[in-house]
Amino acid sequence: MPVPLLPVDLLRIPLFSLSICTSICSFCAQMLAMVSLPFFLQSMMGRSEVQTGLLLTPWPLATMVMAPLAGYLIEKCHAGLLGAIGLLIMACGLFGLALLPSSPSDLDIIWRMALCGAGFGLFQSPNNHTIVASAPEPS
Repeated sequence: MPVPLLPVDLLRIPLFSLSICTSICSFCAQMLAMVSLPFFLQSMMGRSEVQTGLLLTPWPLATMVMAPLAGYLIEKCHAGLLGAIGLLIMACGLFGLALLPSSPSDLDIIWRMALCGAGFGLFQSPNNHTIVASAPEPS
């Protein structure tokens, strides 16, 4: 086959492989939260479907705000540093969600969701930049 559909030889590039692995892990963490939180908010916290949807909204909104900002910051700071800071912020948000009080207010949930989204947005743009930059030019 002259041009493979999936060029697995790219996985031999350490920076490429690391960036792909961290991206997979961050998306897994995000999806685990996004799949489990609606069940938690509705069955354990007694929130309605509309309330649950509104409480989940700060995550993508914060990602939408932070991703372009992170893209701008790539030119000023090292992409690895930005990505690490983003992952740390996202981890703090997830840890905060795990430590929610037994009867959290909407604001308790909202700021934690926004923190997760901001961290995810700050991580994803520099990580995608690193993935693309570490791949060799096509011949």
